[in-house]
Amino acid sequence: MLLHGLAGHAGEWDRTARRLSPRHRVIALDQRGHGAGERHPQDVYRDASVTDVIALPDQLALRRAVLVGQSLGGHTAMLTAAARPEQVRALVPVEAGPGSPNPNAPPT
Repeated sequence: MLLHGLAGHAGEWDRTARRLSPRHRVIALDQRGHGAGERHPQDVYRDASVTDVIALPDQLALRRAVLVGQSLGGHTAMLTAAARPEQVRALVPVEAGPGSPNPNAPPT
């Protein structure tokens, strides 16, 4: 599962997805308020983004996902792995750190 950074969109992963897709099932997610998602979602707090990432494997019948996240997406991936380690096979943060100690803080 590929998660873009702040002000990004899932399409930024197209080239990477094409390279990975012959051997892996690849899903790039538009995070809340980005890309083709709702432009001004009511809930933009970090826990809402984590809930979205947690729900997607259930909806798509995925087993343990590899989460690859760039910047904001990396932070979301880390929070997701911390919240539901049983759903995450591996974590690949790119240009990402743990960020704010408050998971309910709005993105900066």
